Amino acid sequence: MKTTIKEQIENLLYRRKELKIDVEKESTPSREEAKKIVCDELSCDLETVRIIKVDSRFGEKVFTIIAEVYDSKEYLKEYSPTLKKKDLEAEKKKLEEEEAAKVAASPDVPQDAEQGGKAEAEKSVEAPKEEVAKEELVEEKAEEAAPLGVPSNTESEGKEIKEEAKK
Repeated sequence: MKTTIKEQIENLLYRRKELKIDVEKESTPSREEAKKIVCDELSCDLETVRIIKVDSRFGEKVFTIIAEVYDSKEYLKEYSPTLKKKDLEAEKKKLEEEEAAKVAASPDVPQDAEQGGKAEAEKSVEAPKEEVAKEELVEEKAEEAAPLGVPSNTESEGKEIKEEAKK
């Protein structure tokens, strides 16, 4: 496998190097292989490389890798316009695994918290009774607001109040 740097631009504003590298290889390199090739060429960390495109020409065994190498991982996250969906999903999965590990490593829930949970359950049982009382008050106010058969703004307001109470 032969590699040559075709173009290298130092972008100080975004703190990165923008590269075009030609690679002679039998098959098209994957994105991971392309990252390794760029890292071998520039002696950098895999986490600071963003592969934009792996381009091939029909009938040739020469591939062009277009990549960006950032000064640090933080700059990559900050200045990279878009990350691939796969990369974002992998990062979310990694964060979820770390949170699950923290939860598993934490001590058991104290008894006070368990009792607090029971108290919250009791409050939720009582809540529907209060809602029924509120609905009755709303209906009474709506009836008092306008006589039968006479449309008014207060009647429509009563309907709005009923809808809000149902929510």
